[in-house]
Amino acid sequence: MIKQNQQPQVLLFADEDFIGGLNRPTTYYPEVKKQVELGNLIVADLSSASSYSLDVLPIGDGSDLYLLNKYNGSYLKATNGDLLNKLIDDQSIAIKEALIYLGAKHIVIKESTTDITKTDLDLNGETDAKALEIKANAHITWNLSVDIKTKIEYKDEQNKAVDYQTAKDYCRNHGLDGDTKIKMWLDRLEKKGSLSGTESYTVTYLSEVENAINVSLAINAKIFSSKLDFNSLHSHKYKKEKTLTVIF
Repeated sequence: MIKQNQQPQVLLFADEDFIGGLNRPTTYYPEVKKQVELGNLIVADLSSASSYSLDVLPIGDGSDLYLLNKYNGSYLKATNGDLLNKLIDDQSIAIKEALIYLGAKHIVIKESTTDITKTDLDLNGETDAKALEIKANAHITWNLSVDIKTKIEYKDEQNKAVDYQTAKDYCRNHGLDGDTKIKMWLDRLEKKGSLSGTESYTVTYLSEVENAINVSLAINAKIFSSKLDFNSLHSHKYKKEKTLTVIF
C-alpha cells in the first residue's frame, strides 16, 4: 500500500542486538542513526517484515537491504537482479498514466529506447562490530535491458483531462509530486481546466538508485566490513534520460 508521507529510500532488516545498540542514548552507530533521523533509512526487526510491502522476504543473512520503489510504495531487495528493470517499468507506467490523467492525446519517445548495462557488486564479508552479528555473502548483478517505448507511448485523440484534484492525487500517490514539469502542468490544469499544445518532457530514470546508494555508502562502514564494496557500485552512473513529445 502506498503511503501518503515520504518514505525512506533505504530499508534495512537487522537483529535485536543491532537495533538495541542503535537506539542507545549514546548510539553505537552514529552514521546509521543520522540517516534514520534524516528520514533516509528505516532499520527494522526481522519480525516486522510483514508490515512492509517487499518483493521478497528478508532471510537474516546480512544482505537484507532494500531500496524504495517510490512509484508503488514497495521495497525491492538490493540483490534483486531485475531491480533496475522493475523501477523503469513502474516509473514509465506511472508517468504514462499521469500524462493521460492530464489529458495527453499522444505520447512519443524521441530517441533510442533500449539501454543495456551490467553492474556487479560483491558482498563478501562480515562485520567486526561485537554488537552486530550481520554476515553478508551475496553477489549483486543488476541487468538492464528495457524497451521503454512499449511502456510509455500512447495515442488517443479523444482523451480529456480528469479534474485537477484527481490528477494531483494520482501524481502524489505514485512518486511524481516532485517532478517539476508535472507540477507545472498540474498548476496549469488547476487554472485553466485543461491543457493544450505540444510539449517536450525529459524523463530521468534511475536517479533514486543513485540516491539510495549514497545512503548505503553513509551507513556502510558501521554495518558491514570494508570488503563490501558499495563504492564500485556508486561509481557507475545509473541516470538515464529520455525525451518525450507530449501532445495535449
